[in-house]
Amino acid sequence: MALEDSKDERAPLLMVCHFSPWGENAGVRMRLRLTFEALSSLGPVDVVVLSPESLVTGPPKGVRRFLHLKDFGLDRSVVGRVRWLLAGSAPREVEGCDFTDMREKLAEWLDPAYSMAWVARARTFSAVAPALVHMPVILDLDDLEAEKIAAQLAADRSTVFSSPSNLLRRARARKNLGAWRTFEKRQASLADLSVVCSSEDAAILGTSNVRIVPNGYQPPANPAGRPNVASAPTILMQGFMVYPPNVDAVQYFVHDVLPLVKARIPDVQVRIVGKASSRVWRLHSPPSVIVTGFVPEIEDELAKADVVAVPIRFGGGTRIKILEALAHRIPVVSTSVGAHGLSITNGVHALIADDAAGFAEACVTLLTDDDLRQNLAAAGADHVRERFAQRVVMGHIQRLTEELLQSS
Repeated sequence: MALEDSKDERAPLLMVCHFSPWGENAGVRMRLRLTFEALSSLGPVDVVVLSPESLVTGPPKGVRRFLHLKDFGLDRSVVGRVRWLLAGSAPREVEGCDFTDMREKLAEWLDPAYSMAWVARARTFSAVAPALVHMPVILDLDDLEAEKIAAQLAADRSTVFSSPSNLLRRARARKNLGAWRTFEKRQASLADLSVVCSSEDAAILGTSNVRIVPNGYQPPANPAGRPNVASAPTILMQGFMVYPPNVDAVQYFVHDVLPLVKARIPDVQVRIVGKASSRVWRLHSPPSVIVTGFVPEIEDELAKADVVAVPIRFGGGTRIKILEALAHRIPVVSTSVGAHGLSITNGVHALIADDAAGFAEACVTLLTDDDLRQNLAAAGADHVRERFAQRVVMGHIQRLTEELLQSS
């Protein structure tokens, strides 16, 4: 029997996402697209997107059925915030959300014959779980919300002399941290299998049903990196520049790190690439700092980069932007938080630094030491090819899915 015929005879699979897998390129969408491709190799797939965003791009050929349900999120009123702070038990982003209408529409649309569901993120699973009670579920916790909050609190330099508004913000964050830790572990335990990006996240989650599926990036046939540094060197920071960890990272780099680099290499230029918030646009100061906003082809920016900087100070999951840079043979400087979960060895695959002086020194080193640049570029590319190539990650997803299907 032909593989395609065998695949078509299988019961359909369901994928439920918090973002559309298709549209503007971003790390979260790349993981979702890769998951869809892996599931599609096993059988027909229906896709549900629960998101407040208007979908610019519809599903591609290969999606059996598609449903977009508007998720209008949490109550942002002052009353809602105070009520949650005083009496809420669930995370702020979950407490008070009414998913009734969404669940009813989903229940009407679902095919009763699904063999299993793959669901991305704990909040999404909480929203749709009542409609999935008759099928096995794999829950993908690719970005642990509790760890993002914990790292943000650690990076926050507020003191006991902070303003009342800062003290209130930290109180809310501490309460939300505990709520998310309880909530994510609870949702993970309700799923048949839970998935995280790294062994570090698996240890943090601590549930018995946890498995690891790393983020992936397909190594390019023609890497964009170049062996020699340009006469006017370029440091690239790229990503979704409305995402708070990325906004904090570029502000920290421009204000605290860049002046130290320019003291040694005056002609260095920083390029901040990706859809940007107003706070990021305010950093635009040619020729030293260029904010581009969204670009259709990131390869063009990678080809200009002598170093990729990832000065992330808080966040969860693993950074596909680092895998992308390594795969393109571009030297990387990252914080420990930025390199979390990627099994990167400092001085072998990239340089790691967690304070402004150290980060600046690492950037200068990679812009002046050709031998180190070449060694890191070669080792980094091998690291991605061996552990994070898309074929490797798809194999993890396929094996987990088959494992669950056979045990159900």
